[in-house]
Amino acid sequence: MTVTVRFLGTAAFEIITSEGKRLLIDPYLNENAKSPYKVDDLEYLDLLLVTHSAYDHLGDAVSIMRRFP
Repeated sequence: MTVTVRFLGTAAFEIITSEGKRLLIDPYLNENAKSPYKVDDLEYLDLLLVTHSAYDHLGDAVSIMRRFP
């Protein structure tokens, strides 16, 4: 299995496996001036991981869960 890792700014990363599974880690995107990506840019999501509850890690988790229930 191979994976593609994309840095989304601050502590946010997207990992996509060769099987097409998509994992998002610490999604601080919409209010993050350093992130070129926003929640609306996400195509789909299989798993969301938040490492801890600091705002710059938890950021958009709720809006992402609403978009990808």
